[in-house]
Amino acid sequence: RRRMANVAPHLFDADETVLTFAWAPIQKAQRYGVQLRAVGSEEWTTDATISSAVLKKKNLEPGKEYECRYRPRDAVDFLPDSEWSAISAPGRTLPEGTVRLLAPTKADG
Repeated sequence: RRRMANVAPHLFDADETVLTFAWAPIQKAQRYGVQLRAVGSEEWTTDATISSAVLKKKNLEPGKEYECRYRPRDAVDFLPDSEWSAISAPGRTLPEGTVRLLAPTKADG
């Protein structure tokens, strides 16, 4: 049997202490095992199960790079023939004190 190929997650959003990684939903997956670690660390510090193809991780260190991976699950366990995804490109939290500027919308005038 062929193993499922899981595309690496990508950085969707970043704040001073929050990173959001996302990936394309996997057919038959009801949940996802997710892991997150600081770049350069051998140890995955976050090891959790979530119900969507989006991981929003809070309480991270400002200005630090993190990487993420996921593995599809059903209600009980990892899907047969599934493997951990490729590891994401590093996502960096914003430096402490960063002010986010929002583009004006049409409603602003």
